[in-house]
Amino acid sequence: MALQTDESDLDVNLFDSALLYSLDMSQCTCSFNPAIKPESPGDGLVMRSLQINDYDKGYLQLLAQLTVVGEVSRSRFQDQFHAMKQSGNHYVVVVEDVTIGQIVSTATLLVEHKFIHSASQLGRVEDVVVDEKYRGRQLAKLLLESLRLLSIKLGCYKVSLNCEERNKSFYEKFGFKHSSTLFLQMRFFE
Repeated sequence: MALQTDESDLDVNLFDSALLYSLDMSQCTCSFNPAIKPESPGDGLVMRSLQINDYDKGYLQLLAQLTVVGEVSRSRFQDQFHAMKQSGNHYVVVVEDVTIGQIVSTATLLVEHKFIHSASQLGRVEDVVVDEKYRGRQLAKLLLESLRLLSIKLGCYKVSLNCEERNKSFYEKFGFKHSSTLFLQMRFFE
């Protein structure tokens, strides 16, 4: 069942970006040189929540640098956006280059409510990608640290991610450790 969308929703945020700007970046496990933070990620850049109009700012094309996106119409994007917003468990963070109106980096924190660990939450980092032209500007580092701090703020007892072997050392720099648990999956389509 499709959710109703309205063209007046153009500036709808997935979540309140003020949540990002309220993070205590002094608790970062790494340093930034030059200094950047969620409210100032670099010249001409803005870090914020995914917005419904990011369909027109290259969000899906950016994700395609990471994995197969497939065909996603504007209507399907809007329906998915509203479903994510309604769930309240999706924190899709983007960095926009406002000088050209394009999304150049993104990462997602998905919060799963649990009964274990005193009915706590588990955070899962997904879809971390920086446009190839913007790599080397610490954007992935900023996104990962922000999502780590956000997961703590939201009461998660841990945060996890899955990555390819070639990216393992990158994530280990941020405190992620190889777990003894085996990750299995069952794909239903590519």
